[in-house]
Amino acid sequence: LTDLDLSNGLDLGDAAAAEVAKARRLQRLSLSRCKRITDMGLGCIAVGCPDLRELSLKWCIGVTHLGLDLLALKCNKLNILDLSYTMIVKKCFPAIMKLQSLQVLLLVGCNGIDDDALTSLDQECSKSLQVIINPYLFHCEHCAS
Repeated sequence: LTDLDLSNGLDLGDAAAAEVAKARRLQRLSLSRCKRITDMGLGCIAVGCPDLRELSLKWCIGVTHLGLDLLALKCNKLNILDLSYTMIVKKCFPAIMKLQSLQVLLLVGCNGIDDDALTSLDQECSKSLQVIINPYLFHCEHCAS
């Protein structure tokens, strides 16, 4: 199993994430709208699925910098990370910046990310990272606003 889409699994939580983590060859995973997933579940996935290339945590409001720290430590092949509509804040950026293979970061609707945080991200991120904060105005440099 390399691709798994559990989007809209509103009742899926950390126990389900622990089961997903058993799919060690997983490369693409969507947990969009799995609002009961927390850092604990993300940690299980990070440890169990080190080959992840694409991960969508869109609307996973229980994910914080703690889960992202573990993700950055364990999933260094991650190319695309969707954190849209999550509760992340600037404090999450150091973990995200550790993802050396990251090419696309989606931050649409992240109310905890202000202009100051985006400026900080722009200064710290690699030239090849595309940051998307508005899906209707895409720009290929650091930040798409």
